[in-house]
Amino acid sequence: HAATARLVVVNSEHGEIDVVDLSDPEAPRRIARHTVPRKPAEHLTSAAIHPSGTSVVAVVQNEAPDVSGRLVLLRMADGRRLGAHAIGVGPDDVAIAPDGRTAVVANEAEGYAWDPATATYASAPGTIAVVDLSRGPACTPVKLLSLPDLTGHPGVTQAKDRRFLERNVDRDGNGKIEGDEKDVMIPLDATPPHLEPEYVTYAPDSRHAYVTLQENTAVAVVDPIAGRLVRVLGLGITDHPADRKDDG
Repeated sequence: HAATARLVVVNSEHGEIDVVDLSDPEAPRRIARHTVPRKPAEHLTSAAIHPSGTSVVAVVQNEAPDVSGRLVLLRMADGRRLGAHAIGVGPDDVAIAPDGRTAVVANEAEGYAWDPATATYASAPGTIAVVDLSRGPACTPVKLLSLPDLTGHPGVTQAKDRRFLERNVDRDGNGKIEGDEKDVMIPLDATPPHLEPEYVTYAPDSRHAYVTLQENTAVAVVDPIAGRLVRVLGLGITDHPADRKDDG
């Protein structure tokens, strides 16, 4: 936050947000540590300072692959919780508009579960949440934007490109990742369950937000005021030569 020379740093493991004073960039100083209320299966993923400098918006992800995460608003001065709202599955990043009126959350939904009925791996679809901050933390409407099927969309990674996701999957449901449940190779395509919003940034005029679909080599363009997806830009794909022979 340029006006106050403040930075927030997320400690995901402990559910804490450190407020750092950057008045002297060569000697950053922690001036506060706020704890974000969490449940046992939740962890903190991202936080952003409101342009007013008076509050922090944080997102909390649930470990279950099909359970919605939460957006939490905290007072900057003392960390007091101002509000909390369901935000979609797997929130990974949050950004606030320069004018402070809206926030956008990338709900990656990267977790997979084993479906014994179909003998397949299943994931919730990635989504984008648009949050109206103009009415204050006590009344913060959230609009969840679904992503379209991008099969055949120019410049987006497709099934024919034979890319894979590496995911840990608790196949037997015992709460542990063991043996062949680690680094499961899941074929990637361009259908909504495989679209994973990752990172958010705003245009300087606050009129659009841009959300990367990292695994899919694409960027989603969002109109946060209207609360709608404008378009998806495919960034193109390329093949890179690789030495796959283990010969030293």
